[in-house]
Amino acid sequence: MAEKVVVAGGGPAGLMAALTAAEQGKKVLVLEYLPQAGRKLLASGAGKCNFTNMLDAESMAERFAPEQRRFIRPALLAFTPQNVRDFFAEHGVKYKLVDDFYCFPVSEKAADILNVLADRLTSYGTRILCNTPVTDLKITDNRIAGVYSNNDFYACDYLIAAAGGPGYPRLGGRKSLDKIFLQHNISMVERTPALCGIKSPDVFLKELTGIVLDDTMLILDKKNFSCGTLLFTGDGISGPAALDISGRVAKALYAGKEVVLHMNLSGNKSRNDWLDLLQDFRNKNGKRLIRNVFAHYLPQAVAWAVTQASGTGEVTAANLSRKEQECLLDHLTMYPVKVSGVESWEKSMASTGGVDRKAVNSKTMQSKEIENLYFAGEFIDVDGPCGGYNIQWALSSGFIAGNLK
Repeated sequence: MAEKVVVAGGGPAGLMAALTAAEQGKKVLVLEYLPQAGRKLLASGAGKCNFTNMLDAESMAERFAPEQRRFIRPALLAFTPQNVRDFFAEHGVKYKLVDDFYCFPVSEKAADILNVLADRLTSYGTRILCNTPVTDLKITDNRIAGVYSNNDFYACDYLIAAAGGPGYPRLGGRKSLDKIFLQHNISMVERTPALCGIKSPDVFLKELTGIVLDDTMLILDKKNFSCGTLLFTGDGISGPAALDISGRVAKALYAGKEVVLHMNLSGNKSRNDWLDLLQDFRNKNGKRLIRNVFAHYLPQAVAWAVTQASGTGEVTAANLSRKEQECLLDHLTMYPVKVSGVESWEKSMASTGGVDRKAVNSKTMQSKEIENLYFAGEFIDVDGPCGGYNIQWALSSGFIAGNLK
């Protein structure tokens, strides 16, 4: 008799895990909390689904938070971005590139990605039961014997937990399985929002509302920084540069730390680059005010804010003192932004926290605490940046979790 596998969660991680297990000849049942599987996937990329990108596995791993890279590397190497592109192409979903990097279905329909997974599962006779939350576990002799969904019981030889995180609750995030696992003493890390806007009390941000910087670097500490487009929202910052660092910021805030981000307002310009530009203007346009000089390289309101904060706005290039110059360069490359919080769960596309990575075998996604328990996707304490990283992680971790040992 075929071994029974229950998969908790019908997102990309759970569906890929279910498909991989079904291909091994296992009898698989997927339990989904919501009325429809894959709701968050359908909403990803504004419904267009950026499902991976053109990096190789090693390079992609390096884009995750430093403390996560060693853990995620085996999964990404086992089911690489190229494998993901090939898998969907073989099943009729070709991809197109945006900015020569981000992979989307040619149709720009996330449903095409979901349908491949669902149709393949149907071909193996796998059932997906929606409106069926896991409400408890039956654990006997340190093995999961089955799961409860209200008054129903589903026996299993393996459980794969792929219930995602609590971001965007209307799309599935509930933390309900987190609570159940905690009740059974399974190691969990407290969740915090990720891929969300960052709030700041700094008054100058209100004057920059709506302004976009195309190439910015945000620095949290020596190991954690992000690059990309930045949007000033009035009460803080958003855009890819802010979203990608927000998970680390939220963790620091949760730990009770005072958080100050530092902005390099033009990520492709170093301190020396700005110094060279200043010297050039001294030689050619020494009578021009500093705030007008930098309006050539930054939006006027940003140039004004930087020169006002550094006390150089009404100084001419020729009269800029060494002390004023250093202060100006500090503000151009390390502009401080006090952080008061991050956006709520309702506006968070992902989360940090979940199952503790230390309690998971990174090569198999198997629990080190319960023999026949496996994990996949965002249910583990892994969160990637914008740009196809999180769906790739979901599919890669689901693939190796479904290769049950």
